[in-house]
Amino acid sequence: MRRTFDKLLGLPLVAMTLIVLQLVCAVLFVVDLASELAILGRAPADTRHLVLETVAILCLLAGIAFEWREGKRLLRRTVILEEELRNARKTVFDLIETHFESWGLTPSERDVAGFVVKGLTTAEISVLRGCTEATVKAHLNAVYRKSGSVNRAGMLSHVIDSLVNGTFDHKQQADLPRAE
Repeated sequence: MRRTFDKLLGLPLVAMTLIVLQLVCAVLFVVDLASELAILGRAPADTRHLVLETVAILCLLAGIAFEWREGKRLLRRTVILEEELRNARKTVFDLIETHFESWGLTPSERDVAGFVVKGLTTAEISVLRGCTEATVKAHLNAVYRKSGSVNRAGMLSHVIDSLVNGTFDHKQQADLPRAE
């Protein structure tokens, strides 16, 4: 509901509240200035006060305009960054899945390998999969063998290196020994 309200106004509720309060202050300053000019009827003897109030009003209005523009710009940038983050997550997931596919993992092995990439322990994986730790260890040994790794660290290092370097050598993966 709140996000919908924020999108409707174009700015978050807090920012909109502050802008409205600033507008109210600007209106009050303008009314005060107009009443002073009306009371005096003609040019006052001391115009410095009126010039100062006029400058303050103009600065306040300029600040409101700046806040509005920058707030909208930041919101647009946030939307772009959120979209880029979603795309990056999808790319990372796709790359990890490409590794699993190139290694020839079975669905169970993919499941276990995915949990390893997420940082879960063997015990946690066994609970989530509803199987024994021995079964998880058997799947892990198959994953290590198929990935050309000797342990979790080696498998994760291989995946992380390809993420960091932005490379995935399909030929090297094809040369890895496959468990039949």
